[in-house]
Amino acid sequence: MRQLSLRFTLRRWVGPALAIALVASLLPGSTVVTSSPDQRVVPIAEAPDVDSAVRSAAAQGSPVRVSELTTQTRVVDAQPDGTMRARLSARVERVKRDGRWVGVDTTLVQRPDGTVVPRAVDVDLVLSDGGKAPLVRYGRDGRHMSLTWPGGLPAPTLSGSMATYPRVLPGVDLVVRADVAGYAQYLVVKDAEAARNPALRRVRLGLATAGLRVAATRSGALEARDDHGLPLFTAPPSVMWDSRAGTRREASVGVAVGGGALTPRPDQGLLSDPETVYPAGQQLAVQGGVGDDPERLPGPGVLEHQW
Repeated sequence: MRQLSLRFTLRRWVGPALAIALVASLLPGSTVVTSSPDQRVVPIAEAPDVDSAVRSAAAQGSPVRVSELTTQTRVVDAQPDGTMRARLSARVERVKRDGRWVGVDTTLVQRPDGTVVPRAVDVDLVLSDGGKAPLVRYGRDGRHMSLTWPGGLPAPTLSGSMATYPRVLPGVDLVVRADVAGYAQYLVVKDAEAARNPALRRVRLGLATAGLRVAATRSGALEARDDHGLPLFTAPPSVMWDSRAGTRREASVGVAVGGGALTPRPDQGLLSDPETVYPAGQQLAVQGGVGDDPERLPGPGVLEHQW
């Protein structure tokens, strides 16, 4: 059976990149202390501060991580020769949970109250377990937005970072994928009969916000700003595509904001075209944040620096 899909994406705002300066002044002027020949050295992987990390690295002959210098995107290791090595990443690699750093994990799990959340990410993201609760609640630091599917939702099937809400319309699934700083939302239209449903001409999602305002730009993107006009999150223009092998066919999706709703308008030309290969998808992808880590790299990749 041929099928068709629709998709949205929300993305975390990253502010202008700031220059990164890693300087030798991070090393205090202390003397490295080594153990005596009769004293057994017990190797450690991490020390709370630079002083103890430098001493331990020299004594055990292997690198020791400096806890006080760890951030979401940076780790610093003291080397046995007295130098320091820093590793900086473009994306968040770790978050704090119960006072300690843990690796990012976008796997979705169900909490005791039934709601669905990723295990360890950089934002507050809560998905519906079905019914009339909001499909998604997204934000951080008390500022958030929520989207509600009209008429309620079935219970989702969870697989890794994906939650699939089956048959939200005849022949149409709704899929939400968690990311470290946001989420992506997809409508998957499975066949031409499903694509003819008038409900797909406008998909009205209830929109509620706290501490921010959501607006559509001229390009079709979405952005949210706080009460001072500072950007909190952004979503690039929504798109849709079919499942044609090789070069897939794509079309833009209009998005309107107003009247307490966010309303995507799928391209009817692609949905009604007899040449469309199903499934076809529509995406809205949202990522957010206020650029609170000045050492985050402006692009993909990892930087290592030694001094």
